[in-house]
Amino acid sequence: MAYDWDRNERDGRFDELAAGLIFFTIITLLLLSAYLVTGLAA
Repeated sequence: MAYDWDRNERDGRFDELAAGLIFFTIITLLLLSAYLVTGLAA
């Protein structure tokens, strides 16, 4: 297990928040692109 014990709680929480935000953005872009493709194809 590669875990940095020297990293404090705030950094860990920020990393989780940033990862969640990036994941949410990617999902939103995928859904938006799929919606546009189906809308144009219709």
